[in-house]
Amino acid sequence: MDRVLTQPENVQASNSRTSFSRNEMMLNSAGIYTGDEDASDQDLLVVERKTFKSLCSGLVQQCGCLSNPSWTIASFIMKGHVARVQFVCPHCKQSRVWASSRVLSGHYLANQKLVHAFTCAGMLPRQYMNIALFAGMGVVKQKYISSVYLNQLYQQVVADVVHESC
Repeated sequence: MDRVLTQPENVQASNSRTSFSRNEMMLNSAGIYTGDEDASDQDLLVVERKTFKSLCSGLVQQCGCLSNPSWTIASFIMKGHVARVQFVCPHCKQSRVWASSRVLSGHYLANQKLVHAFTCAGMLPRQYMNIALFAGMGVVKQKYISSVYLNQLYQQVVADVVHESC
């Protein structure tokens, strides 16, 4: 049976405080599957460490109206394995855009790395797509995979390796 954890089991609450604020609860329970229905079918996304640090520092900074940081999500778009999020200040409507990956040659680096990884692992594009779809981690389309192959000359490298191994 699934159970709900209000804080990690290995963290002891201080005797001087018996309640947690909403932000503390989010941080203390981050990464803990509590068995609730909403959490079981959540999509996954790939985040680079550098962009995650950028997100964290950007969300604690005040916007132009100098109100307390209280950014809201205006849009959330998946581009393959990468999330592109627009945050808006509810007070002055200033917006900031964040992506979970950097861009290299017009493509998200995380998507390029995953195409490279499944190719080097010997997986066919269809196998990769099935795994990505079943895991709910976004998927890049065949057109994107082909463009990465053509730009990176993967087809020629694979052909050379096949020829050398025969």
